[in-house]
Amino acid sequence: MKRVVVFAGNLFLRPALERALGATGWTCIWGRSAADLAGDAPRADAVLVDIGSDRVDWRAIVEAARRADGGALPVVGFGPHVEGPRFREAAEAGCLRVVPNGRIAVQAGQILDGVVRDRD
Repeated sequence: MKRVVVFAGNLFLRPALERALGATGWTCIWGRSAADLAGDAPRADAVLVDIGSDRVDWRAIVEAARRADGGALPVVGFGPHVEGPRFREAAEAGCLRVVPNGRIAVQAGQILDGVVRDRD
C-alpha cells in the first residue's frame, strides 16, 4: 500500500485529493505540521505539501521530509498557478515537482507514482 502525508491548507481540495489519490492506490495521511514527519510518525512513501497556503509551513515540511527517519521522502508541492516565484522557491527548497492546484486535484496519484518511480 502506498502512503502519502498530505499537508493541505485549502480545505476545498481535500475531497478531490482523496479521490485522485485513492483511484491510484494511495492512502492519505493528513498532516498538520512538520512534526508529523518525525520520530514514530507513520512511515510514508511521499509527501504532498500546499505551498500556497499561509496555514501550512511548507518550508519546514520540506526540510523535515529531507531529514525523515528511514531516509528522505520525496516531496511534491502544489499551489495556485499564479505563484510562479513560489513554485521556483519550492523547487529550490527540495520539492521534486511543483504543480498547480487544478492539476494536483486530478492527477495527484499519477504525479506521485512518477516521482517515486523516478527516485528508485
